[in-house]
Amino acid sequence: MSKSFLLILNSIFLLNSSSSIVLDCSFNSNTAYAVLGKVYQCNVQNSLSVNSRDDLVIESGNGAHASLKTNDDVISFQAYNKGAQFFPRGLDKVFKNLRSIYIYLSKIQEVKQIDLKSLPNLIYFDIRESEIRYFEDGIFDFNPNLEVIWLTGNKIFHFDTNVFKNLNKISYLGLTSNVCMNTEVGGNLVEAKALIDSVKVKCFDSEFYEFKENLKKLEIEEENLKLENLKNWSEKFENLENYFKNSRFSNLNYFKHKFEHLKRKLPTLLIIFLSQLEHNLQNSQSCSAVDEKLSSMPQNFAQLAHNLVNIDEKLTKLTFNFDNFKDQVEDVKNIPAIMSKRLHKFEIDQKAIKSKIYSIDEKINKIIEILQVET
Repeated sequence: MSKSFLLILNSIFLLNSSSSIVLDCSFNSNTAYAVLGKVYQCNVQNSLSVNSRDDLVIESGNGAHASLKTNDDVISFQAYNKGAQFFPRGLDKVFKNLRSIYIYLSKIQEVKQIDLKSLPNLIYFDIRESEIRYFEDGIFDFNPNLEVIWLTGNKIFHFDTNVFKNLNKISYLGLTSNVCMNTEVGGNLVEAKALIDSVKVKCFDSEFYEFKENLKKLEIEEENLKLENLKNWSEKFENLENYFKNSRFSNLNYFKHKFEHLKRKLPTLLIIFLSQLEHNLQNSQSCSAVDEKLSSMPQNFAQLAHNLVNIDEKLTKLTFNFDNFKDQVEDVKNIPAIMSKRLHKFEIDQKAIKSKIYSIDEKINKIIEILQVET
């Protein structure tokens, strides 16, 4: 598979997954913020439809500024009950001097380092009455000026050990009404530090942490995955995904997305595997040669391959070759039982894949047309 073809595939996934968001702001001054005093803010009026981690806020949209004010004067972003499912990235492109984030009654489940990395001057971070479940190490690495973190009324059950590392200015920390903590501190550095120490003990979920680490290892292995390791990797993938689906944190959208993303990154290896299997079927008269290839097939082959490009064409050819293979093999009546099961499973997998397949050819052609127009 050529690099340009892989680039086109990547463009397709980006085209499908990302979208821009237009803000409708009511601009006004507010004095209700600890440590910040009076601030000029954007109070979002429209629905904040951040339905993907790739959605970006790219322009302010509607809303009249106060006299002599511009987006550069906006210090605080406020969204009240606007339905966001993910943290709205790209705010720094609109409001370059943003120091405060206040989101209330959202559906946000997690906030990542990449969400906050472009906000180095952030002082006030407040997401209340939402769906946040956990925080990972490194999330605040690029926000050393934080003084206020307020997370009241979420569903937090886990903090990695070093979430608050190097945050030496925190004096306001609100963790009331969460799963692992029900305490807050207002305006006291010493008490805030004591609460952080308590969080490290009471809010570390070892089972969840181990799951996250295993998923990270799986992602690292996938980056350098070779065909001979595909079966072993896919078995670990399937085991971990099944564990996740049956875990008490199975409703975390971020990890659902992670597993889907890993599946989508495998087409090249799977196509090579199919091509080799096809070659064996076309050129071999012995059961053993084909059985050797079948035995290396991932158990979750149908699941991994359901969104391969042109998989329906491949499977049609393979079905034809399977039929020919069965007719030509002299000892077909004496096929070992284990190989018979593998053949049967592969035929079932073909049907499963075909039932799930969606047409990517049209999208590829669309991207090619766009690239041709641009050139």
